[in-house]
Amino acid sequence: MAGESLSAAERDSSVQLAVRLQEVCKGALSATRAKRTGQRFGDMKVEGSRAFQGIVGIAQSGVEQSFGTLTATEDSTAAQGQMDANSFALMFGNRDTPRNLT
Repeated sequence: MAGESLSAAERDSSVQLAVRLQEVCKGALSATRAKRTGQRFGDMKVEGSRAFQGIVGIAQSGVEQSFGTLTATEDSTAAQGQMDANSFALMFGNRDTPRNLT
């Protein structure tokens, strides 16, 4: 009922839930700030298409990457490793649109 105070057991339960919630939130925040340390890829075969394996965007130091065999045929475009976003856009952008590469 309105106006009734919580019992000691209910207060303890609420405190325990709040502490647990705080622990979960700290863990989730830590995961979002975790640094990537490695990526492992298998073999890749590309036929008449475009493909990329790795990291696109801001280069990340200390990331160990291992790749299998890359086979690109039939006018394919393929790459493995780390690539900045602008280079990725130039390499994998719309092939039908002329690009100024200077």
